Amino acid sequence: MVVVLALTVPAATVGIPRTVDAFDPGDAAVAGDSPVALVEPRECDDCGLPERSSARRAERRASSPAPARPAPAPARRAPVRVTGGKDSRPQARPPVAPAIETRPAPVAPEPTPPSAPQPRRDSNDRPPQVPADPTVEADEPRQDPAGEAPAPEAAEEPPPEPASRPLAIRVVRVTPTSPFSATVVWRTSLPARTRIAYGPADGTPSVWTPSEAPELEHETTVHGLSFATDYELRLLAEDEFDRTTDAIVEVTTPPLRQRTRATAAGGVVLLDGEPFFPRMVWAQCAGGYEANLAVGVNTFMGNDCEAGTEHLARLEGRAFSITRAGDPSEGKGLIGSHLPDEWDTGMPGDLTLSALERLIPPKAKDGVSFLTLSNHFYSNAEPLPEGRGMYPALIAAADVVGFDLYPLQSWCRREGFRHVYAAQRELVAAGGGKPTYQWIEARDFDCHSDPSVSVTRETVHAETWLAIAGGAHGIGYFPHNWPASVGEEIARLNSEIEALAPALLEPATEAAVTPTGAVEASFRRHNGALYVIAVNTTRQPVSGAIAVPGLGDRALLPVGGGAAVTASHDAFSQSFEPLGVRVYIAAPETT
Repeated sequence: MVVVLALTVPAATVGIPRTVDAFDPGDAAVAGDSPVALVEPRECDDCGLPERSSARRAERRASSPAPARPAPAPARRAPVRVTGGKDSRPQARPPVAPAIETRPAPVAPEPTPPSAPQPRRDSNDRPPQVPADPTVEADEPRQDPAGEAPAPEAAEEPPPEPASRPLAIRVVRVTPTSPFSATVVWRTSLPARTRIAYGPADGTPSVWTPSEAPELEHETTVHGLSFATDYELRLLAEDEFDRTTDAIVEVTTPPLRQRTRATAAGGVVLLDGEPFFPRMVWAQCAGGYEANLAVGVNTFMGNDCEAGTEHLARLEGRAFSITRAGDPSEGKGLIGSHLPDEWDTGMPGDLTLSALERLIPPKAKDGVSFLTLSNHFYSNAEPLPEGRGMYPALIAAADVVGFDLYPLQSWCRREGFRHVYAAQRELVAAGGGKPTYQWIEARDFDCHSDPSVSVTRETVHAETWLAIAGGAHGIGYFPHNWPASVGEEIARLNSEIEALAPALLEPATEAAVTPTGAVEASFRRHNGALYVIAVNTTRQPVSGAIAVPGLGDRALLPVGGGAAVTASHDAFSQSFEPLGVRVYIAAPETT
């Protein structure tokens, strides 16, 4: 006789979730920071955040039922607005009821039948070994001779289900900590990885802070801002279930302080310790300040029209100033002094640093010294009659070193654009880690007789990005007045440079381009994002493939609009119009 024993597995019970506020009230730290802004969660599948992927996550999703999606959140609220000031807090808004989970009706658990008796175990705590009974059918549960069922195998523990409370962001405080930085204190309803994407308020945030480890409380500082400027800060959060949310706050940095301390380190000019990308003009007089300021010039180097004190007073802290070396003037916006322009053209070939230092006047207090060289240091330019022996001493004597090349108006060459890039790379290498810059020709001034070498908005655009691709951490436009079309281009360039400045101040690494000879390209890495600059140095349409180590298969979004490009195996292909420029951003792969 065959005895069949049916095992009954207890039915799963249904838990009754408790009612939970979006954030626990009464937290001492929060209660002391009133008012605060509650930013309600929203679905973020279309936020443009990079997709996180890993073998672990794919295995987890494949082995577990799809979790229920959180209920759609209320409509997104307007961004929190904060203006410059000491320890600013989000401005008060009409109260909004916090997001509260709805308590479902209680569900009685199903009765659980008594569990089957467990088999007896021997003295070694092992179940008795029973030979197989050939009379038991394969589809029926087996029964040992003692009438006891074997213990069921332990089930594999399922992966955790998403938390029932939504992922949400609460902004506690936004503080413009200086004219060049701001700090956000914020909280997430669940432990979350976070970072902030930011940029000027009239554009798309295109720079990211470092990713922070999963926490509930966050304090994030954004760096490299411009003074007296509106910024949009997009707070990004992602929890362990890959749910994402974001919130936007706006902040206005305060105006310049009476004194700004300038230093140079790591190839970057620092203002009060914050990275700075100068956008300069040379020897502008007071009558031209307004026109230059209107197109985004932020630094005035040299002034032959008025004394330094008067120059600083007329600018009234609306831009930075670099006065002549030895000028004792002080005032708001002063960040350094400049040595004589193209000083290399009057120096002996055997110049030593000790001899040069006896010729250098004291530099501005709390400032850095700038030196502009001629193009004769460059290996593809004609050397000076005295040779190139003076350049090591000249470069060593200054804190920041630049040069002017002017392929159109100095060399009178129609096809000399590749030298803008190559010469910049040579100066970066010779500078030994000092910040470098390059002057860009902004109108015709020497080669008037040949219209084929006239300066245009296209040439200014190409030369500027070639210099930055080559590693320039500052740009100057010469002369300080230009045609209206060039002025429009300079305004666009300065806007893009300002938005990308913290990333553009990273070291530039040359990218491989095939075929070679037409397109010059480089890339920078900044907090997980990749920035690629590629420029066609010819006046003919070209195509090429650009390889960037670590790019993988990421999407590249073009600065200024246009179609995205998807890389494959660290490379992508691109077509260029004559003197065409492409500046691409690959966002961080993770929050």
